[in-house]
Amino acid sequence: MPREYIAIALGAVSMALSFVPSNIVQLVGVLLGVVAFGVARMVKREDYRRDLPCTVAQVMGVAGAVLCAVAPVLNLVGWAIIWAAG
Repeated sequence: MPREYIAIALGAVSMALSFVPSNIVQLVGVLLGVVAFGVARMVKREDYRRDLPCTVAQVMGVAGAVLCAVAPVLNLVGWAIIWAAG
């Protein structure tokens, strides 16, 4: 299986893990997103003809990493608001 498709799969898994309500799993999602971006960038530099799948993998990796990184922060902010309200 070509590496750009593996990177797309890693990005998709990273985005899916952003919906799991566990901070540890979401940290794993951030790591998967970063790995997906790195693999896609490496493959894109090796062969310019793989530009479109590599760009898709890069976008999915960044989106998954951002979603997984923002979710725990929003969770903590929500708990702080609930605690402050009473």
